[in-house]
Amino acid sequence: MNHKITIDARAAGQGKTTQGIYPRIRHLLSMNEKILLVVPSIDLQHQYHKEFGHISDFYYINYTTTDTRVFDSAVSVSSSNTGVIKSTINSLVSNTRTIVCITHQCWLQLNLTPQIRQQWNLIIDEVVKPLDTVNWQRARNAVDWSPILILPEHFDSASHPDNWWPVKFDVDLSDSWLSSIADLRKLNNPNWIIRARTSSINNMTADQAGRIEFVRELNPVVLQDWISVFVAAAAFESTFMGVWVHRHGFTVLDNENPFVPVHYGVAHFHVPVQQDFRWTNYRRKANPYIHDYYAAEVNRIRRENNITDIVTVRNNGSDVELDHEQRLKHNCHGQNQFQHVTAASCESALIPSPIFDSFLKEEMGMSHQQIVTAYCAYEFYQMIMRIALRDRTNTQRCDIFLLDAEVGQYLMAFFDLDQVEVSHDIDLKISERPVRLTNAEKCVKYRERKKLKTLEVLQQLRDDTGNSQ
Repeated sequence: MNHKITIDARAAGQGKTTQGIYPRIRHLLSMNEKILLVVPSIDLQHQYHKEFGHISDFYYINYTTTDTRVFDSAVSVSSSNTGVIKSTINSLVSNTRTIVCITHQCWLQLNLTPQIRQQWNLIIDEVVKPLDTVNWQRARNAVDWSPILILPEHFDSASHPDNWWPVKFDVDLSDSWLSSIADLRKLNNPNWIIRARTSSINNMTADQAGRIEFVRELNPVVLQDWISVFVAAAAFESTFMGVWVHRHGFTVLDNENPFVPVHYGVAHFHVPVQQDFRWTNYRRKANPYIHDYYAAEVNRIRRENNITDIVTVRNNGSDVELDHEQRLKHNCHGQNQFQHVTAASCESALIPSPIFDSFLKEEMGMSHQQIVTAYCAYEFYQMIMRIALRDRTNTQRCDIFLLDAEVGQYLMAFFDLDQVEVSHDIDLKISERPVRLTNAEKCVKYRERKKLKTLEVLQQLRDDTGNSQ
């Protein structure tokens, strides 16, 4: 059983694809080997097909029915049925010089048997996410889901109110109604180990509304039994996948290509004056004026420094827009057409939920810095390295704007500090507007006001009694 993973952790733009994955594919094809190639986007599927479609049997498989692009000379399979995809891969076992190229999303859904995995070499371009959550919004008087919930024999909610428990769901997905529930499909996939807090398990049967949150951890068997496993991902050790493979005892081979911060040109970071400011989903929704102030400050600094074009990444649903911006998705791997741009704005609120944060600390042993780095800073690093900092001929200064001050502290660790400048010049003017309170904070304020009012009434009674005597 193979528990070794070869890692190419070189920085973004340092040749992991052209000097790492491409030669490996050519070598395997020369040995008449089969390759399962896992990439983060459909655009990268196209890129690999252009490079290898003419020298191999290239199969393009996508876990969707909405994208109908077909590459010339490639066999295309688009399906939301994992059974169809598994059958396609299984049918190719006897083939040689074959590349099956699938997306991260597709691979994470596939429950490939050891017999299939033993016939293939696995190459993963960029890290997959081995940890995430499934949120179940439950209405009052909703269906009692406890009959399909399989708990461990030693489950004891009274003695262990804060424990994490492995849970399973006994679901017949041939039932059209059950299979239509996306959350159930996610929770019933054997590729994932599902864990829940005692409180979430109790809420499965409670007659009350609320959100139930489960944590999914990728089952380590998905990386076992392959002929070989190769992962190309910058700063691999700083990612959730890096933490996960060490937790499960895989041997990581990365001595030849470790991560060294490399970029071209000075990276000038502009961060909030409020140095401890965190940009959260709650603040994004409750205090949208903060984002408006940020955009105004970014546009001001750009005018003062004659910065025209800028790439941005922000949460969906935001109506803020910078002057002359080009907006990227969070999954921007392979989008290297922005190397003429010298500015980037990182505006997304990327913070794990309290339950997920607790799981990462208690079960995965991660520190707060590791969590912020893997959950947010790493995403921003990948986006920033789409611009001129990636261009080996670049000599211009690149300006990076950050809305979250704490994330900025950890983000800079991905860059060569000898070529980093920092300005605390984004004034969010937080003190000029009252900050809206959470419901819990409102309750505290209400109780305080009620207490003061009661004390005032009691004092008035004492005064009236004293005067009457």
